[in-house]
Amino acid sequence: MYDGFKGKCASVMATSPGPMGGMRMIRSLQHMLADMGTTIVPGANSIGRAFDVFDKDGTIKEKVVISKIEATCGKLVHFCRYEANREADCAIYKEIQELTTMGEYGQVDMPSSVYGG
Repeated sequence: MYDGFKGKCASVMATSPGPMGGMRMIRSLQHMLADMGTTIVPGANSIGRAFDVFDKDGTIKEKVVISKIEATCGKLVHFCRYEANREADCAIYKEIQELTTMGEYGQVDMPSSVYGG
């Protein structure tokens, strides 16, 4: 059952009719997901006063809330891109470390893995 969460990235958001917006549950959910092998992106998002923020169709009425959600999702996408490309970044760094010559003013010839050369 836990294999579905292992190795995934997640950002946690919550909402509730109260002013805290489910903030107390976020910590518990982050710990549970982390225990199942999920990488949690730092920075949770809670939306309080759900009955005032959402209309009857579930559409968000407040632009500030939309901005908070977009920022949280943007962090998640950025983190996932980093995680997906980590092996390539490590290969580039390793190749740079293996270079033995430096150009003028410390310039380093970029490795072939960067330019496909």
